[in-house]
Amino acid sequence: TLSHINLEDYGISFTGTVSSGDVITVVETQYNKFAVFVLDSNYRNNVDWGNQAEFAPYYNLSDSDFTTICNESSTYFFNVHKSDYPTETTYVYCKNLGDFILPNNIIINAYLPNFNEINMIYNNRIQLDNFDPIIQAGGTAYNLTNWDFSNSCALTCNSRNSDNLLFLRGSDHTWRGQQTTTINKLSTMPIFEVPVF
Repeated sequence: TLSHINLEDYGISFTGTVSSGDVITVVETQYNKFAVFVLDSNYRNNVDWGNQAEFAPYYNLSDSDFTTICNESSTYFFNVHKSDYPTETTYVYCKNLGDFILPNNIIINAYLPNFNEINMIYNNRIQLDNFDPIIQAGGTAYNLTNWDFSNSCALTCNSRNSDNLLFLRGSDHTWRGQQTTTINKLSTMPIFEVPVF
């Protein structure tokens, strides 16, 4: 009985004529596609990383190497490594922005972008600032156009190797790695990864 339920609201469709006894089985799967949204500039900050070690898998990128594809989403990194970084202030900062509930009751949180996402943000930084109401109202702090972050650097959720976090330096559009014990207040740029059905 499907009284008051529209299967298309759940991404399910069928052809043919419904007959008594017909069954549609729905199997829940992990989302593997996301639409990425960068939060406005007033949600960004220069935040200490903390002292926690690296997060695998590693992306051993040389400077200016933008050819590697990161197959792991920020959501994946958070779910796999959440027990590893309860003291990491960048993740705590994002987590403290709260739970956001989508119209279909899926709960999402803000995370740090992976390096594919942050590179996409960098490549579209001027257009993104044009949508930012804080920037359009005259704000300049943490703007994307000038990559206005501490040392012109924005953190990702990825590790460059077993000792270094991966971040993007906007002044020359290069990847950098820095040991977690020496990182001091690089930009935290929260994003949403919204599941795509």
